[in-house]
Amino acid sequence: GYFFVLAFFSQVNVFVLKTIAEDVELATYGSAFRYYSLLSLALGAVHTVLLPVVQRVQSIGDLENILYQHRRMLLLFIPVVLLGAWASQWIIPWIDRGKYPDAVMVFQILAISAIVSFAFSPHSNLVMRFEDFRFLFILINLGLLVNVGLCIWLVPRLGATGSAVATLIAFGSVNGSIFLRARKYRKSLASLTQGDS
Repeated sequence: GYFFVLAFFSQVNVFVLKTIAEDVELATYGSAFRYYSLLSLALGAVHTVLLPVVQRVQSIGDLENILYQHRRMLLLFIPVVLLGAWASQWIIPWIDRGKYPDAVMVFQILAISAIVSFAFSPHSNLVMRFEDFRFLFILINLGLLVNVGLCIWLVPRLGATGSAVATLIAFGSVNGSIFLRARKYRKSLASLTQGDS
């Protein structure tokens, strides 16, 4: 259920734009989202590697080592994404031949969202490790409602940019909540490890 809603959650902006915005706004968002999808590949790769690794952790030391390695990747990911976001003011108009000038701002906002998602990715894997699927399912449904509500409010005012802002806020809220939940499980793992020793 969580993964089904998550798939819809990541595409809901397109549906809202198609429903309540002009075609140019949908095309603008689509242009920016195409480049954002490249960043999502990096996030998907991290999840593919981290999920089985986090599933196998037996001690808080193992988990801290994984989080340390992830922080090192994050320190590489952030400057690359920020550089890409800065360079997008020239690259996107060159590729799109200036058809969608607002696509640059939309991409830059989505790039920040990608950084947030990348930063919190190991914590969602930890929540899955402890099989707290009910929490994840409820959270992603609430996040979906927030995303749709923000889109309905922001898209008429800001167009595709409003949709990107809604994505950033909704993804940030979901990821932040997962991080707070994961802290509880880090403490549980620490106490389990101490109990075993």
